[in-house]
Amino acid sequence: MPAVDADITRFLSIGQGFWEFNGPRTMEVFTSSGFTSQGTLARRHEHPHFMGSGVGLMRVIGGVYSDRNGRFPTPLVPRSSLYFYKVGTIGLLHHSEHFIEDHFETNATPQYGMFAVCLPTGNTPLPYLRVDAEPVSGLSGAYGMQILDGAGAIAFDSRSQFLAISEVRLITSAQIATIIDNNAVIDLTLRTAVPGCYIAAPNHTSFFFVGANGQYRHVKIEQTSDTNIRLSRHFHGPPIGRGFPNFGVSNTLVLVIARDPFA
Repeated sequence: MPAVDADITRFLSIGQGFWEFNGPRTMEVFTSSGFTSQGTLARRHEHPHFMGSGVGLMRVIGGVYSDRNGRFPTPLVPRSSLYFYKVGTIGLLHHSEHFIEDHFETNATPQYGMFAVCLPTGNTPLPYLRVDAEPVSGLSGAYGMQILDGAGAIAFDSRSQFLAISEVRLITSAQIATIIDNNAVIDLTLRTAVPGCYIAAPNHTSFFFVGANGQYRHVKIEQTSDTNIRLSRHFHGPPIGRGFPNFGVSNTLVLVIARDPFA
């Protein structure tokens, strides 16, 4: 799977004299906006990160493109893309992928596609790779092997860069709940040493919002040694103090562990 991107970008904007969050919002990630203690400069570190290098806008039918109608990172990428993060000892708290399709209208090129959201610990940027099952164009080299599909399109090209997958691990929803609810720590001993590994964690969206103090509990994924991945509980976000009820979800987690292609 060829690596495409290796950077990370946040999108915040200034509006009405204070910091206002104009990116996508999800229930499992703390975001804030408006002239409140949660919307000031001191709270910028609580916002999620979006994979991209630019920004696109959506519009309502017959309307105009504007922040009010929707803001998202660009470029949008194919649905078949997958993101790998070098979690290290910083740790990843959340990762989700979102698709914009054609009942919306955007000013992006391409106009439709997928974008990803992640939440690292302490707002410290994580190196990441975007890989895809589809071959990329413009590959160099006159020798190699190609496989075509039934329509004659290239389905495989050996000249692509490939990410070496070391192993895949499954963490059940019951184990996730134990971490979130009981502060359990789970250590995953790797079959072989994988220094500075990259981890794909599709649907890493488990969380619990504690209504009593207004904080989010997340499952932190970090690499504590060349042979160990640790899952532990982490509190994120300032106390909101608005009397919201408790809510959350514990999802089964699949971890795809890859070797560092730059090592």
